[in-house]
Amino acid sequence: LDRIYALTLSWRFEEARKVLEEVRRALTTHEGAGDEIYPQLVHREGQLALLSDQHATAERLCNEWLELPHGRSPFEEAVVRTSLICSRAERYEFAGLDSSGDIREGFSGPDLRWATVWHDSIIGACHFSRGDISQAEGMFRQALDTATSLGGRFSATPAMPGLHLAELLYEKGLTAEAGQLVDDYLPMVAQMGMLGQAAAGYVTRARLARLAGDEDAALRALDEGSLIAERRNFTRLHHVLMHERYMLLLESGHVERCFRIARADGLMSSLAELRQSRSMNSLSEPRALSWAAINLARNRVAEASDLLEHWRKALMARGALKSGMRVTAMSLRAALIRITVAASLLGALLGVLVASALSRRLRRSAQVARRLAAGDLDARLRPRGRDEIAALGRALDDMADSLSQTIRELDEAAERERSFSADVAHELRTPITGLVAAASLLDDSPDAVMVKERARALAHLVEDLLEVLRLDAGAETPLSQSFDLVRLVRDVARDRLPEAEVDAPEHLRVQSDPRRLERVLANLMDNARRHGRAPFSVVVDAEGLAVTVRDSGTGFGAFLDRASDRFAMASASRGGGTGLGLAIAEGQARVLGGELVLRDDHGAVATVVLPPSARVRERVPAGDPA
Repeated sequence: LDRIYALTLSWRFEEARKVLEEVRRALTTHEGAGDEIYPQLVHREGQLALLSDQHATAERLCNEWLELPHGRSPFEEAVVRTSLICSRAERYEFAGLDSSGDIREGFSGPDLRWATVWHDSIIGACHFSRGDISQAEGMFRQALDTATSLGGRFSATPAMPGLHLAELLYEKGLTAEAGQLVDDYLPMVAQMGMLGQAAAGYVTRARLARLAGDEDAALRALDEGSLIAERRNFTRLHHVLMHERYMLLLESGHVERCFRIARADGLMSSLAELRQSRSMNSLSEPRALSWAAINLARNRVAEASDLLEHWRKALMARGALKSGMRVTAMSLRAALIRITVAASLLGALLGVLVASALSRRLRRSAQVARRLAAGDLDARLRPRGRDEIAALGRALDDMADSLSQTIRELDEAAERERSFSADVAHELRTPITGLVAAASLLDDSPDAVMVKERARALAHLVEDLLEVLRLDAGAETPLSQSFDLVRLVRDVARDRLPEAEVDAPEHLRVQSDPRRLERVLANLMDNARRHGRAPFSVVVDAEGLAVTVRDSGTGFGAFLDRASDRFAMASASRGGGTGLGLAIAEGQARVLGGELVLRDDHGAVATVVLPPSARVRERVPAGDPA
C-alpha cells in the first residue's frame, strides 16, 4: 500500500495499478484481512484515480471510503475530503471550498507539512478557477514557502504550487516573476504532483514565448507538454495544449491550417456534445473555446456566439468566474486576431518599425483582455493616439468599466435584497407567531375561521421566505442517511396528494437527506394539487434515481422558464400563489446534490433527480422492518 502511494505521487500509474491488483488478489487468499486492509486499498485507489485525472472515479471512491465503517485517521480523512473538493471543482462545483481551512487541520504536525503543500495547491487552484485571485495567490505563495523550507528551492515539491502561481502571475501581468517560476520548476513537473501543475506550466511557458514574439519557442513548449499527455494518457492536458496551439495559429493568421488540424483531432464535429450540460466541465472547456474561436475566425459568427452564450450562462451560474470571463472575452479576442492579420499586412508596406510598434500595442491589448478574462476587473489599457488600435483600446476600457460597474451594482443590489428580506422576515416572525396563537382562541364562526386560516398562511409565508434566504446564503447542510425512497414517496403522496396514482417498485433504498427530500416532494405535490387537475400520478424511477409528479392541467406554459424563480406567479389559469414553493424545491434539490427539472407534457411535469452518490444500495426484502 505504501508503494502504491509512492508510485502514484511520482506519476508511475501503470506500476501502481499492477500493485493494486496484487493487493486485491492477496486479500482474496487471506481470510479476515480485508476488513482492515480494504479501506486503505480504497484510499490508495482514490488517490491513483485523482492524480491520473479520472475525477469521476476519484469522487466515487472518496465517497465510498467515507461511508466505510472503519477508524479514520485525521490525515487520511483530510486527504479524502481535499480530493473530493478537487474532483467536484472539475465540473465547476465548489461545495466545501470555503470550509477547506477545517480540512487543513488534519495535516497538523511537523511530519505532515508536505501534505499542506499538496492541500494548498489544490485549494488554491479551485479558488483560481472560481475567480478568487487574491486568495489563490496567497495559498500558492504559502505552499511555495513551505515546500521550499522542506526540500530546498530546486526540488519537486515546490513545483506543485510554483507552476500554478506562475500561471496566475502571468494573468496579472507579472511576466518576469512568472517566467522565473516556470524556468525553475517546469523541468521537475513529471516527478511529483498533479496534472493541473503540468497544464499551468506548459501553458504559461508557451504564452510567455508568444508574448516575446518567439512562435517557435511557444510551439516547442506545447510539443513537450503534448508528449507527456500522450505518454501518460492525459486527455485533459491534450485538450488544454491543443487550445493554446489553435490560438497561436489563429493569432498568426493561419486560420485554414488551424481548421484542418482541429478537424483531424475530431473537434469540428463535436458541437452537439459541447452543448450538453453534462459535458460542461474543465475537460471540455478548452474544446468549446477552441471550437468557438476557430468558427469566429472563419466568420461563422452565429453558431460560435450561440455556443459561447450557452457556456457563459452555465459558468456564471456555477460561480466559475475565471472561465466565464474567458468566454466573455472570446469575441474580443477574435476581433484582435483579425486586427493582428491586418496589422501584419500593413506592416509589410509601412516597414519593420511600424509593424513592430503595432505588434507591441496589439500584444498589450491581448494581455489586458486576458487579465480581464482571469477576473482582474481593474485591468485597463489607457491608450494614447487617435488611430484604430487606440479606438479599439478605448472600447476595451469602456467595456471593462461597464462590466466592472455592472458586477458591483449587481452584487450590492443582491446583498441589499437579501439583507432587507432577512430583516423583514425575522421582524415579522415573532408578531405573526403571536397572531396565530391569538387566532387559535377564537370561536368557529366563519369570520373567525377565515382569520385563523389567513394567520396560518402568513406564518407559512414567513417561514418559506426564511428558508429561501438560508438556501440563497448556502447555509443549508444535508444530513445523509439510508432510507426507503418508495416508502417516503407513498407517505408524502398519502398526505399531500391522496388521489394520485403511485407507480413505484416495492422498495428502493437510497442515501440522502429524507427530511429535505420530503420537503421537495411535498412542495411538488402541493403545486400539482393547487394549480393542476386530476388525474395525478407519481412515478419512482429506480434506474435514474428520480421521482416525477405529473398533473393533467394546463401545464406551466409561458411560466416554465421562470417557474422556480422566487415570487414568480403563474397565470390565473394555474391558480396563482406566493411563488416560493418551486423555488424552495429547487434549492433543496440542489442542497441534496440533485436537480429539479420542470416541463410540459399534457400538463405540468416536475421531476426531482437524485445525484449518483445516492445510488441504490439494495432492494429491501418484503417484510423487512427497514
